[in-house]
Amino acid sequence: MFSIGQFSPSVEGDRLVAESKDGGYKSFLFRDWKMIGSILLGDDSMANKVKAAMEGKRDFSSILGETVDAASVLSAL
Repeated sequence: MFSIGQFSPSVEGDRLVAESKDGGYKSFLFRDWKMIGSILLGDDSMANKVKAAMEGKRDFSSILGETVDAASVLSAL
């Protein structure tokens, strides 16, 4: 299990991308194109990349279109 930052939207415009699959759960919360929180249950192998993206205030505007999913977020890390 890995959890960092906020886990639920609290400001208008926050964007939550979540997926429950194969007994695991992944969620990513974005505000102003930047990741502000994440939960990884099950496979947490991307935890270091998630943490680096948050600490570096990485811009995810290029993938946060209308149909983004957890796999797209993970690929962008």
